Amino acid sequence: VLVFQRNKVHRFIFSGNPIAPFTRDEIQTGRGCVGPDAATVSGSDAFFLAEDGFYRMTFSGQVTPIGAGKVNQWFFDRCNTRDMALTIARSDPKETRVYWKFRSNASDEGIYDEEIGFDWRLNLWYRVRDLPALDVFDMTTQDWVLEDFDELYATLEDIPGSFDDAIWQGG
Repeated sequence: VLVFQRNKVHRFIFSGNPIAPFTRDEIQTGRGCVGPDAATVSGSDAFFLAEDGFYRMTFSGQVTPIGAGKVNQWFFDRCNTRDMALTIARSDPKETRVYWKFRSNASDEGIYDEEIGFDWRLNLWYRVRDLPALDVFDMTTQDWVLEDFDELYATLEDIPGSFDDAIWQGG
C-alpha cells in the first residue's frame, strides 16, 4: 500500500508478524501529493499530482515525471492554485488511462471545468472536453452469473445479447 502525504510517500508492506503486521518505508521525501484525491492507481503504478507536476510511481518507489516538458506548464498556467489541492484523479479500470479534473482560473466557484488525461501505455496526454461537471467518481458494476438473471428476466429468451457479452462482465 502506498500512502501519499504532501511532501513524502510511504510504502506499507504486510509482514505477517501479528505484533507488527506492516512494515513502513519512506520511499519518497520532498515530493508528495497536492491533495487527498489527486492520486490514483492504474495497472500496478500510482499516478499523482505534486506541487511541481505530474508523476508516475512504481510500488518499489521509482518515480518518473510524466508531465515535465509536456503539460506541467500548461496545467499550472490554467489551474486555480488556491484550489489545486481539490484536484481529483481517477483511472479507467478497463484502459491504460488516468485523468485529473481541476478548477481553472476561469472557473465559477466550485465548478470543475477542466480535465486532462494521460494514456500511460502510449505516453500520450490529451485534453478532455464536455465540461463543466460538478463531481467525478470511479464506478464499477457487478458481474453477473446465470442465477442472477432470474431476478430481471422471466425467460432466457428475454435476456438481451449473448451471455459472454461485455455488459455482463462487470468492472
